[in-house]
Amino acid sequence: MIIDPVDSPTNPTPFIVGSDWERHDSWYVNSDVQSLNSMMQPDGTGAPLPCVVTNQFISIGINSVYLVPALKPLKAYTAIFNAKYKKASATNFESREVHRYVFQTSRYRDFEEQVMSYELKDDSGIVVKEALFEIALSTTPAMINKAQSMLNNSMLPTDPLGIAHADKFDRLFSGIFEMISQQAAVTTEFNVVKSGNRILGILIRNPEPFNDPKLPESELEDTISLSINGASRNNHQVIYAKDNAAAFVTNANHSLNMGMGTYDFEFKFKLYDGTAYNTESTISNVQLTIN
Repeated sequence: MIIDPVDSPTNPTPFIVGSDWERHDSWYVNSDVQSLNSMMQPDGTGAPLPCVVTNQFISIGINSVYLVPALKPLKAYTAIFNAKYKKASATNFESREVHRYVFQTSRYRDFEEQVMSYELKDDSGIVVKEALFEIALSTTPAMINKAQSMLNNSMLPTDPLGIAHADKFDRLFSGIFEMISQQAAVTTEFNVVKSGNRILGILIRNPEPFNDPKLPESELEDTISLSINGASRNNHQVIYAKDNAAAFVTNANHSLNMGMGTYDFEFKFKLYDGTAYNTESTISNVQLTIN
């Protein structure tokens, strides 16, 4: 069940969350089963085959599924897990708490609302402006060269910046560009990062991660993409912050010199289904005019 921590502990108003069982294909195979399967279906050229026809052991993956009711946005709740059991001699089931944890709900209803929060609206829901800002940096040719070496992976492993800032995003902004801390984002926002009239790239920020911070890098790399004036999305690369609540989009050729025009962003949200990562939502045609 789910309870509101501010409720009276002696008289809470819980949300009762029912559960069900679901089969999946991401099962656990222990070492004993692995050994038996290897004997029945040996790998490698010239490996001896079993003397009888056999089939490998295939397990069944089982997990519980919970249907959570609508909760208030940006609010703390406590999830409590109870186990029901009944002794063989008993008539009724008993319930005991086995686990609990506190969590906070998102401020957004869904991924689309998160991405599109860059459209700032009045009380009647009319878009009055966009969260499009400019960050002016004072850079030197040495800074630009260092940033380019990081982007094209030619920076030496012994470089002090790489040692001080293991994360690429932090290395670029805190280590190389020495950018001062920005005010916390309150919506999705697009920041045009400039050095003079030169557009180094676009810094995208949000108060919440766009994707799970544990998403593998191979799955993360296409979750944000950009096309300028209809050109290929392959012309740009994205450096993600470690919490996935920010990303820096710049040229794939590492020139750090973006053109002006219509910027068309695309965002993807991915979830793991137990076997593979699937794109659950795609928000396209997020267009901004950059001058």
